[in-house]
Amino acid sequence: MKKRLLGLFLVASTIFSASAQKIVAYYPYYASSASTLPYDKITDIFYGFIGTNGSGSLTASCTKDEGGSETVFEQSEWNTLRDLANAAGVNVHIAVGGANITNHLANSANGASRTTLVNDIVDFVSGNHSMNNKKIKGVDIDWEFPDNSTEIADHLELCKELRSALDAQGSLDGVHYDLSIAVGGSTRNMPGTFAKYHDDFLDTDVFQYIDFLNCMNYDLAYVTAYGSHNSPYLGAEAVVNRYVTNGINGVKLPAEKFILGVPFYGKGGSKDPEDGIAYKDFASIDALGDNDGHYDGHKYNSKPILEQKADLICQKGLGGFLIWEITQDDSQNSLLNAMNDRFTSSCSQYTCQSPVLGSDQTICGETVTLDAGITLESGESIKWYKNNVLISGANSVTYGANEAATYKAVISTSNGCEKFDEIILAPGGDLSVQVSNLGYICEDHDYSQSVDVTISGGGGYYNLYDAPSGGTKLQSVTAASFEITTTDVAADDQRTYYVEEPAGQTATVGPTGPYTDGTAGWPFFNPGSVVSEGGVDYDQDWTMQITTYSAITIQSIDFIFGYDPALGGNDNLSITVLNSSGSAVIQKDVELSAIDFSTTGDPKLNTVTVDITIENPGNYEISFKGTNTLMWMEKDWFSPKPTPEWPYIGTIGGANVISMTGTGNTDPDYAWDLTGNVVGMYNWVISTGTGSSSCGRVPFTVYHDCGTITGSEDQETFSSQMKVYPNPASDNLNITFNVSESSETKIELINTLGSVVAINNLGLRSVGNQKVNISTSGLSEGIYLVKMTSGNMIRTEMIKIVK
Repeated sequence: MKKRLLGLFLVASTIFSASAQKIVAYYPYYASSASTLPYDKITDIFYGFIGTNGSGSLTASCTKDEGGSETVFEQSEWNTLRDLANAAGVNVHIAVGGANITNHLANSANGASRTTLVNDIVDFVSGNHSMNNKKIKGVDIDWEFPDNSTEIADHLELCKELRSALDAQGSLDGVHYDLSIAVGGSTRNMPGTFAKYHDDFLDTDVFQYIDFLNCMNYDLAYVTAYGSHNSPYLGAEAVVNRYVTNGINGVKLPAEKFILGVPFYGKGGSKDPEDGIAYKDFASIDALGDNDGHYDGHKYNSKPILEQKADLICQKGLGGFLIWEITQDDSQNSLLNAMNDRFTSSCSQYTCQSPVLGSDQTICGETVTLDAGITLESGESIKWYKNNVLISGANSVTYGANEAATYKAVISTSNGCEKFDEIILAPGGDLSVQVSNLGYICEDHDYSQSVDVTISGGGGYYNLYDAPSGGTKLQSVTAASFEITTTDVAADDQRTYYVEEPAGQTATVGPTGPYTDGTAGWPFFNPGSVVSEGGVDYDQDWTMQITTYSAITIQSIDFIFGYDPALGGNDNLSITVLNSSGSAVIQKDVELSAIDFSTTGDPKLNTVTVDITIENPGNYEISFKGTNTLMWMEKDWFSPKPTPEWPYIGTIGGANVISMTGTGNTDPDYAWDLTGNVVGMYNWVISTGTGSSSCGRVPFTVYHDCGTITGSEDQETFSSQMKVYPNPASDNLNITFNVSESSETKIELINTLGSVVAINNLGLRSVGNQKVNISTSGLSEGIYLVKMTSGNMIRTEMIKIVK
C-alpha cells in the first residue's frame, strides 16, 4: 500500500548474518506508532525516508517530483523508533529517497553534490549529524528510478563512493556499516511486453559495492499472465532466477545479498483501491489462510503464499523478507507471525548445499558436462535424474549428458535436507527460440493479441513446420523477430511450431553485371588493359557488391565467355570476398577449362563452379580478376535475353537470401535499355544455412487463452469456472470446475515444449461443481499448462511445479 505516495514504492534494505534469514520491516514517515511495534518479531527496521535538497545535503523536507514539498522525516518519531529498536537488538537503517521524491536525489548524485551527499550520509549513519546522534546499522539508497544512462552511471558511482566512505568511517568506529539499494519488482524474464523493466535501471557492477539488494516484488497487477496478482509466487521466483540463479547478462548477485520484498496490503483486486488497502483492513482467519491470496475481492500475500516464499528463501539461501510496511499487519491474524513460524520450521531443514546447474543449453551429438557447482561436504550425497528417472551410478558432482532431456541434481543429507536444481538440454544444435509473454495471446487485450518470436543460431534463415518431422512447411522466416497472432491459433487452443534451418535449399539470382559506379565506357571488358598482381596479368578486374541475409554458399555462376583464338590455353578466375571494412575474408582461384565454341567468336553461357561459403550475414564486395577473355558483350539478339531489375534479389519462400546492389552495366549507347548490350553473369546458384537443425527441429508453443491472460474483472469469471490449487504445487494438484451440461471431460498437463506429460480422462461428468485430485509427484519442476476440456468448453491455467 502506498498511502500518500503514488506509483511504485522502493523498499529499503535489510541486514542479516550469513547464517540466518532476516525479517526486515519498513516503517513509513507518515506513521505514528513506533512505540507499539512488535520489535521482537523482526530483525531489522528501515525508516523511510530522509530527503536531499538537490545539492547533496540531507533534509527533513524536500521537493516532490510533481511539484510542491513534503516533510518525509519526523525527528521525534525517528528518535523513538531508533532507540526502541536498538534496545530490542533490532538493526536500524535510514532510507534515502523514496517514491515521488527522487528527482532531488538524482540531482544530488552527480558532480560536487555527490561528495556532499556521501559525506552527509556517512555522518548520519555514524551518529555525527544534526538529525541523528547515535550510530545505526546502515543506509539504503532508494532511487526510484535511475532510468537513463547518465543516472544509471551516477547511481553506480554514488554506491562506489559510499562504500569507500562507509568503510573508512567504519574502520575508525570499529563497525561495518551496511549499504543497500532498492530496486523495483519487475524483471525481463517475466511474461508480458513492457517498455521498461526494473532490472534495466542498474549497472550490475554495483553488486560488488552493496551488502544487499532489496527487490520490491509487488505492485505487479499489470502482469496479467500472473492473474493480475499484486505479488504472486511466480513473480518471486522470476526475480530470484533473474538476479541470483541465472544473473543479468551472466552477472549473478550472491544469494545472501538478495532480499525479497512482500506486501502487507491488497492491490489489483476488485475491492482494492488504486493505491491499495492495508491487510489489517480486511483481515480475518479466512483471509489469512486463503490458498492463493485472492480473497473477497482482494489480492495480497496470504499465509500460504508467504510460506511458499519463505521456503524459496530458505532453499535458495536468500537473505530474507522485506515488508512494506509493518503497520499494515493485523495482530490477531498476523502475516508477520506466519513469516516467523515458517522460517523456524523451513530453514532448519535446508542446511545442505544447493546445486547450481546454470542456464538451459542445447545438445547435438556431443557430450555436455553438467556440473553441480559445489564440493560435497561431510554427510552430503548427490543423485542425478534424467526426465525424473534416477540415473544409476551417477553420484559425482559432475555428469556427462549425451542426449536431450531434463536433468536434475539432488543434494541430500540423512537429516532430511534435500535441495535440487534442474537444467534442460534441448535438441537443435545452435538453434534457440524465444517467445514473448510465455507464448500466450488473447484478442481481448491490445498488448497480448500477438507474441514476438525470435530465432537465433545457425545462418539466420529458417522454416516453420507443423510437425517435428515431415509435415507441412508453414512459413519461412529470418533472424528478425516476427509475430504470431490470434488469427494463427484457434481460440481456447494451442499450436506448436517446429523450427528448422533449411541447409542446402537454393536460390537463383541473376542476371547481374559487375559494379562500375556508373562510369561510362567498358571498364569491365578491355582486353587491351592489363592488370598485373602477384606476377599474374589479368585482362579483367571488376567487382560485385552483395548483401547476404543468412549464411550462404555461392555454388556456381554462369558467365558469358567470349573466344579469343589469339590467346589460347585455359582461363583462370581469381575470386576475393571483402567485408564491409574492405578486408579480404575469402580468396580462391578457379581454373577454367578451354572453351570449345561451336562457332568461333560466338559467346554462350558457361557454368563455373565457385563453392564459396560466406558464414555471416552482412555487406560484402566480391572481386573477380580474369586471365584471357572471360566476359563478352550481351547482344539483344542473344538468347536468353536479359531483363534485369536492380537490385537483384534471390529469395526462398518469400524470405530474402541475397541481393546484388550497385549500378547496372550497359553499353553507354543503350544506357537506358537494360534489355540489350549487357555484360554480366547469370544464374548465381546460392544455397542457404549451416545445418544447425541436424539434431531435430526446435519446438515452441503459442497458447490462445483468454483465461490465463485476463484483466481482473475477467479473472473473477474465469476463476469461478475453474480453479487450480495449490499453485505452486508439489506432489498433488486440486482442480475444481463447473460443468454446465453433462459432457465427456478430460484434464491434460502440458509442458513448455507443448508436449502432453499427463492426461486424466474423467469420463462423463454430470452437471454441477466438480473436484479432481491429480498426482504431480512424477513431474519435474517447471511451468505447466493445465488444460480442462469438457464438451465444447476448454479452460486453461498456468501452474508451477516445485519439489
